[in-house]
Amino acid sequence: MNQDRIWDYYQNEVPESFEGSRARLSYLACRVACMVRPGGKVLNIGVGSGIFEEIGRDKGLDVYSLDPSPRSIETLRARFKVGTKAQVG
Repeated sequence: MNQDRIWDYYQNEVPESFEGSRARLSYLACRVACMVRPGGKVLNIGVGSGIFEEIGRDKGLDVYSLDPSPRSIETLRARFKVGTKAQVG
């Protein structure tokens, strides 16, 4: 099984596997929000289950997302209505 299929599985079939990173990502989002002006842009590379996007948005950040998985980007776009702010790459 290749790495892309493994990540695609965890990101889309069992996104709850990323919940263990919520505290760390919350801390990171708080630190970033303190460094940039309200509405400041930030890029998240590797979206996981979208936890950083969720928390960053709640903190007033303008989050852009990049991930190699088209399925994960589709899920993120549908969940947060971010349109082209989420890209495959």
